[in-house]
Order: sequence, then C-alpha cells, then structure tokens
Amino acid sequence: MKKSNAPDYHILISVVCLIILGIILVYTSSYPYSYKLEGGKYGGVYFLTRHLVFVLAGAILSLIAYRIDYKKYDTRFFVSFMIISSIVLVLLLKFTPLGTDFGKGSRRWINLGGFSFMPSDIIKVAAVFCMASYMSKINLRRRNLQNIVVVPVAIILFFTLLIYIQKDLGTAVTVAGALSIMYFIGGAPLGIIPPALGLAVIGIYLAIYRNEFRRNRFFAYLDPIKNIKDTGWQPAQSLFAYANGGLSGVGIGHSTQKFFYIPEVYNDYILAVCGEELGFLGMICIVALFSVIIIKGYLTAARTKDRYGLMLASGISSLIAIQFWINAAVSVNLVPSKGITLPFISYGGTSLIIYMVLTAVLLNISKNANSEVK
Repeated sequence: MKKSNAPDYHILISVVCLIILGIILVYTSSYPYSYKLEGGKYGGVYFLTRHLVFVLAGAILSLIAYRIDYKKYDTRFFVSFMIISSIVLVLLLKFTPLGTDFGKGSRRWINLGGFSFMPSDIIKVAAVFCMASYMSKINLRRRNLQNIVVVPVAIILFFTLLIYIQKDLGTAVTVAGALSIMYFIGGAPLGIIPPALGLAVIGIYLAIYRNEFRRNRFFAYLDPIKNIKDTGWQPAQSLFAYANGGLSGVGIGHSTQKFFYIPEVYNDYILAVCGEELGFLGMICIVALFSVIIIKGYLTAARTKDRYGLMLASGISSLIAIQFWINAAVSVNLVPSKGITLPFISYGGTSLIIYMVLTAVLLNISKNANSEVK
C-alpha cells in the first residue's frame, strides 16, 4: 500500500504560523528603534522591511531545498565542503577585516558591505549534516573504540570548539546538545553518558568563570533585581514585561517594555514582548506550535526507513528544540542570558533563513517517509 507523497502539513502549518507571528512581533517590538533611526526617516518600519526581505529570501531558498532529495547531501564531497567552509568562515572572522566586533571583545559577524551574517549559524548546519552522514554509516563500520566513540566525540568537540572560539557560548551549547542527541539516537554506548555529562559540566563551568562578562551575567541571573543597574537590567525588564502581560496580555502594539527598557528586544528577548502583549495565553500558543514541530520532527525521524534520514531529521529537530528552549528559558530567567535568537520569530536574517531551509529539508524527509511502502 502506497502512502501519501506529501510532506508533514502539521510541521508546515506550524512553521508558517510562527513566521507570521514573528512578522507581527518584529514590527511591534522594533517600531521604537526603527522610528529612532535618523529621526524617524524610516517611519518605524526599517526592521520590519528588512525582516520581510529575509522571510522572502528564506521562502525562495526553502522551496529550492524542499525539491532536493535529502539523500543527495550524503556524499563525501558535500561533507568535506561543509567542514572546509566552516574552517574558512572562522578564519575570515578571526583574522581578516571582514570580522565585525560584536561588543565585549566578541567578533561574531562577517560583514560583506550591506550584508552581514553570523558564521556560527552556518556552522551549526554543517555540524548536523556531517554528524548525520557519519552516524548513518556507523553500523557498516567495525564496532571498535575508534569508530563508536573517538570519531563521533571528535566531531562533536570539533564543531563545538569551532563555534566557542567565536565567543558564542549559546550556539556552542546548542550544537553540542543537538549532536549529542544524534549520537545517542545513532547508537552511542550508554557507558559514555556519565563522562560526557561530567565533561559538559566542567566545560560550561570554565566557559563562565574564566570570562568576566559571562561571570557577571551569571551573577545577574542569580539575582537580576539586585544587579538591575548593570548586567541584571535585561532579565529584570523581561520579567517585568511578563508580569505586565498577565493572562491575556495588554494587546498587540501596547507593550511598554519595548520602549528601550529591553535593549534590542526584537532579537533575543522578543518573547518578552509576546508575553506582555499576548499574555500567558499567547505564550501557550507559541509553546504549542514549537511542540508540534519538534514532536512531529522526531516522529518523522522514527518513520524514515534509511539511517541518514533518521539522523538528519533528529538533528534538525534537536537544533530547533534546544534553541527554542534556551531562548525561552533566558526570557524568563531560568538560565543566564545567552544571546541567541528564537527560531522563526526573532529578527535576524541568517538565523531565520537557516531555520526555514532546515525545515524544508525536514519536510523533504517527511515527504519521502510518507511515500514509502508499508
């Protein structure tokens, strides 16, 4: 019996809803900043206009990605290209004038004239594709220490460190988490869990306490009100936004915290505006939409008959899940501020386009899974 040759519409509809909601939230949260640019020259729609361009670009690239059979990515050439490209991007960022200072000594952006992007967003895609390619063939290799432990762990450490040296701890944690989930789904020995967790805890501890800026952010996380005049300002103002929103919110466009209380609220803290304007009920809707994408993504992985599709769908779903959780947790001060965007919603061209394209790949996997014979 032949199944329907169609993608998972639950994923597609949920992503479209989040993108539409993102357009609304980017407009309402960025309006004060847009209007402030050059004395109101842009009429309050500067960031909205750019965001719509990113959405259009993401839609075009997603249509292209959806039409490409995901199995074509599983080649030695493509994996080598992704690894080399990742290294080249880091070299350009660190050692050429193209690298742009992000602040506090961080260079996270490559500036190409009128267009800039974060290499870490592209590297995390490379990480997932490379890990999927290796883990999909792990059963074909001799089950020894090198093939089952050394190489997968080396892949995780390589891409994590490649992002960490950009002083982007949030994305490094996201990638390490996603690759680790792929590793265990793909057949990691259970005995590696305790040392892996220990290594992760030590790594995060050193990353925080050896960096003064991160250390101050951590103390602000412990008591944002006490540190409200310094590093606790953002998390404290975010909590005020949620408190003001209550159950049903103050209404679209009526947030007060977006008026420069939360710096660049249209990026990392856009959920705070959502919580204030749409309230707890609006937040529940966003959590539900992300839950549908994540759960259906893992179910797609489980239905896929080939291991590469299984690993790739698991990796994409894990990236979305971890980045969503970190961003949401930061906005309610469950974890220290990490500086990463909310997939599909936050303003930010690279991140938005990357996740739209990854979703298209996931939909291609679901389409192939649905068309297989029972």
